[in-house]
Amino acid sequence: MPQTYPITHWSHALSQLRTDFPELAKIALPNTVNTLSDVATYLAQAHDLTVSEATQALEDWHLTYMPVTNLPRAA
Repeated sequence: MPQTYPITHWSHALSQLRTDFPELAKIALPNTVNTLSDVATYLAQAHDLTVSEATQALEDWHLTYMPVTNLPRAA
């Protein structure tokens, strides 16, 4: 998944992120944060991770918690 993959259902995602990554709840995310890559920067700072580690954690989290949308229908 590209690091710039947009987060769908942002309000639900933000709530779930703050539950799953408690240190993230302690910092204010700017309104310009709308991709996993953007969030990874803040997650890395909040949880003392490298951006690469935070990106991997978010990609895994996204695959686990976020709904899959816009998949083609089977023929």
